[in-house]
Amino acid sequence: MKKLIVIFVILFPISQILFSQSADDICSYWRTVKGNTQFQIYKAPNGKYIGKIVWLRIDKDRSDLNNPDPKLKQRKILGLQIISDFTYNAKKKVWENGKIYDPENGRTYLCKVWFERDKYILYLRGHVEGMKLLSRESNLIRESKLHQ
Repeated sequence: MKKLIVIFVILFPISQILFSQSADDICSYWRTVKGNTQFQIYKAPNGKYIGKIVWLRIDKDRSDLNNPDPKLKQRKILGLQIISDFTYNAKKKVWENGKIYDPENGRTYLCKVWFERDKYILYLRGHVEGMKLLSRESNLIRESKLHQ
């Protein structure tokens, strides 16, 4: 029994280090599963987490043509902030109350993000306001650096 307690005392702190999560763990470069877009997520001066498109595989001069606001249709997708206002809920281990803009359809979704098994795949679930049952999920894969 004493051996079991000693093993627990040694392994518990190690497991807490290996599996702990902090709010800034989301800060990184991320790419879509298809590999055609890369995002950078970082902490804004107001303490919330935001993100922008930093690399596109093709059509780097593409404009935001699907935006419902005619004034914004000419802005470039590259460099566009599409992730905004996420706050970290340490109890749930989830970034929530954020928004994500999809330039493919011109819609903005309410969104939350989280890790499941490791910190290399970021899970996203977004929905149109008031329509939580019609949610859409996606994944982003951590990148070690900015694509060139």
